[in-house]
Amino acid sequence: EESVTPAPIMARRVVPKYEPPTKADSAADALIISLSERGRVDLERMASLVSKTEAEIIEELQAGEKPLIFKDPESGQWETSNAYLSGNVRKKLIAAKAADIPMNVKALEAVQPAPWTADQVTVMLGSAWVPPAVYAEFYEHITGGKAKASYSRATNTFSLGISEQGPQAGNWSSQGAPAQYILSRLLNSQPVLVMTPGTREEGPKVDQEATAIAQLKAREMVDEFGDWVFRDAARRANLTEIFNDRYNTRVTRQHDGSHLTLPGKVPDGIISMRRHQKNAIWRGIAERFMLIDHAVGAGKTFTGIARAIERRRMGLSKKPMIVVPNHLVEQWAADVYRLYPGAKVLAASSKDFDVKRRR
Repeated sequence: EESVTPAPIMARRVVPKYEPPTKADSAADALIISLSERGRVDLERMASLVSKTEAEIIEELQAGEKPLIFKDPESGQWETSNAYLSGNVRKKLIAAKAADIPMNVKALEAVQPAPWTADQVTVMLGSAWVPPAVYAEFYEHITGGKAKASYSRATNTFSLGISEQGPQAGNWSSQGAPAQYILSRLLNSQPVLVMTPGTREEGPKVDQEATAIAQLKAREMVDEFGDWVFRDAARRANLTEIFNDRYNTRVTRQHDGSHLTLPGKVPDGIISMRRHQKNAIWRGIAERFMLIDHAVGAGKTFTGIARAIERRRMGLSKKPMIVVPNHLVEQWAADVYRLYPGAKVLAASSKDFDVKRRR
């Protein structure tokens, strides 16, 4: 007679409850646990894991050439080196100098983006980061007149006031479109149009012929600005500096795993992890989700194995599982033992994939 038995999931919990780690081998391990549990540097929690004071934790994590944590003087919070030494590092450097924190200054200076040179910077007519005085100076250059420009951040618009038209203004004007009008439209990224007066029956219309001539003048004005703006050395240096201060300020977050020791791994003389592998392992420990998108042959197998072993050693994962295609199961199991000879691995063999034994 056939019978059935309810699966364990019908009667009890089959996924064990997460038990927070109660101790860590080092301050670096305690930092990872803190990041995993709370997403931030929690000195109180870290101190309890290694039975040390918060001051001792800070001293240990800031020791060496590459400290693992920094105190942000702007927020007053402790941050990991990955977080602190990324983002708007130029702003952070200014704050660190103002707060007189030599350690932060030294680290931030080392990661500052390389300054762009004038040949790498393109100044477009109407760029909001360009000082209005430059545009006023340009009007004076092409017309010989006098102008004053201003910029409204609230409306993101430029205003151009002319006190003297200038003897050359006619060369940059067309019928129905004086030079002042064309430049103002270009500064505000608006179309250059010439309208007919219209009649009572019909409203104003675009004068196609006059508009085409005005737009030709506008293109000539744009070309002239491109040739003129970097012609003067002082103006070129000033604009390049402004561009670097405003836009060349950010660093993409990096994960530096050079401090990892990987307990239980075979000696480096047998298998040595490259820098990119340690960085990926560190990121995989600090973050729950990641994609190891290394090219074939770049060592992502050992990277994934080391990440799983490290998270288990730290108590962040109970039973890490690696899912691979059938034909790679035995190869991956062998690679685990190659990297960690003392590891305990439960893996299917080729015989286990037979129809009779598959279940």
